[in-house]
Amino acid sequence: MSSTPSVSEIVGELAKNLLNPGSSSRRSGRSSLSLSEILEASSDEDRGPVDMFERASRPLLPRRVPGYSKDMVHIGVDTSTRLLATPYADIVVSALSVSGPGPVELCDYPSLYGEPMSCGPSPPPFIYVVPHGAVELPEQEGVASVIASPSDLSQSFISKLADYARLSLERWAMEVPVEQIARAFAEAGRRPVVMLDGPIFISQGKGVGNLMVQRYEAVKQLESAGVPVIGVVKRVERSFMLSSSPTYSRLLEGCGLSASGETDAMILQRLASLGCVDEVPGRVYVTPKIIVKGGDGIEKIVEYVIMMPSAWQKLGVRSKVFRLEYTEETLNMLEEFNVDPLQAFLGDSLARESLEPVSVSMSDRRAKALTSSLRALLAKEVVGLGGRLGYESEVELRGLAGEGEE
Repeated sequence: MSSTPSVSEIVGELAKNLLNPGSSSRRSGRSSLSLSEILEASSDEDRGPVDMFERASRPLLPRRVPGYSKDMVHIGVDTSTRLLATPYADIVVSALSVSGPGPVELCDYPSLYGEPMSCGPSPPPFIYVVPHGAVELPEQEGVASVIASPSDLSQSFISKLADYARLSLERWAMEVPVEQIARAFAEAGRRPVVMLDGPIFISQGKGVGNLMVQRYEAVKQLESAGVPVIGVVKRVERSFMLSSSPTYSRLLEGCGLSASGETDAMILQRLASLGCVDEVPGRVYVTPKIIVKGGDGIEKIVEYVIMMPSAWQKLGVRSKVFRLEYTEETLNMLEEFNVDPLQAFLGDSLARESLEPVSVSMSDRRAKALTSSLRALLAKEVVGLGGRLGYESEVELRGLAGEGEE
């Protein structure tokens, strides 16, 4: 029985295969993805109907910051991808990290310094290869090939493949390692809450792709095991959820604002400069909860939260804005413990003296460090075998070497 190859062995073998082109065909590695599978995972914003979930008299409300709860434990999940271009193929490297309340990671995939792929069974690939010609890729653990015609091959296509890689890792994380970790904390008398970087899922109105449905099902699987899941969205500059709700738009009109065509971030910034908001030192500010309805029965509740760097900082100045996303099941589950999703989020951020959720930030840093190391290792193997890198990849790697990797 053969042992599981290490990450360095996988990367070294891949580099050799890239520099040994086949005679006539491109053969798939561990799996081959279709163009439609990649494209359906590429949307980064919801398109479903939006409406208010709760009654409110103001579009932005002050809320107290709770103290830190020792019973609640936050499990942060984040992923990272990096791109490497060579004459032989475009390559997407990806990684996942799961963090808990302590300084030691709960799961890193792939692992660069221990037993590889030890977070649970059947992980998805962490390297995706898009051949540029007749490159023969024998089956290799952790590696998948993606066949794209010359007309499909573009920077946009590669970016969408990176989206697919992250979604695949996050879906698997919730199905396997996170579920196991949450169960262990629950058996120890703690109340686990999963903090997932990004949307819990995208509801796209006219039906959603298979991967997004699987992501939704993974969230529901955790909830059925008694584990709440909160999505924390940091990139909100191009979101249009608030202006999509007719009821919320009327609240804005009461403050002298028109929401037509304005992004959520712009609306929140304008609200921060108006006297329509009751400013209370030491509070955070939230929008009323709204509900987003998508295809295939997928629904989620969202709310925005604005946090200032200090108790006496003026609203909107150097503030942090996040969008929280969760299902009604998670909301009800948390309310049974006399907390709500906002309080759970603040328990992982302000209550831990941070303007960002600590568990997600820790996972973010490690996932980025993993993909940075993976890309550098693969680049070194390719060049060491007499190959070369694409221009942008070479410039970027040379710049990182000069500045020091993040």
